[in-house]
Amino acid sequence: MEKESRVKRTLVAFLLCAALLLHAAPAVGVQAQAPQPGTESAAQAGPAGQPVPQLRLYLLSAVSALSPGIALLKVAYDFKDDKKLNGGNNWLGGALWLFWIIAFVGFTLDKIPGVAHIHHFFEYGVIWFLAYIASTFLNADFATLYGILTGTAAQALRQGLRGGVDTGTGGATTPILSTIEDIVTYLAVSWLL
Repeated sequence: MEKESRVKRTLVAFLLCAALLLHAAPAVGVQAQAPQPGTESAAQAGPAGQPVPQLRLYLLSAVSALSPGIALLKVAYDFKDDKKLNGGNNWLGGALWLFWIIAFVGFTLDKIPGVAHIHHFFEYGVIWFLAYIASTFLNADFATLYGILTGTAAQALRQGLRGGVDTGTGGATTPILSTIEDIVTYLAVSWLL
């Protein structure tokens, strides 16, 4: 009975994530609009000044659930000095020491069986913070709530899958799966941005 309940929750989380991604898909093909009068300084012309497409930001929110600390650190490094995306992001560079600590704590705790599952609940805050960064600095039209829902659904799916696998193996696969998630997160965030 508990297994059926876990499968249903995982399926609901997956469907929610898929629905949000499909909702964002039409926005990818939209041409860039001419800047409104008085907003030329917010987004300068050129390839670096273009906002990141919405679908990629939804995928960033979903992928960040695998290893939120590493995703946050990668985004901060990529955009800390980029003043062409919705204003300056100098505060990202000033907070790098904090992002390093978050990434290190997440990297370490996620490798310890039992502790990893408790730590996954605290990772929601990092995922939501990434959705905020995506909505405010990388694309002005991206809804923060959609990014939060996408990341939350992906994290819930991850927790369900990891819980089942770790329980079945007695925690022996926890460090292996965590390391794979860290590598996939870094590569996926590099590709998405």
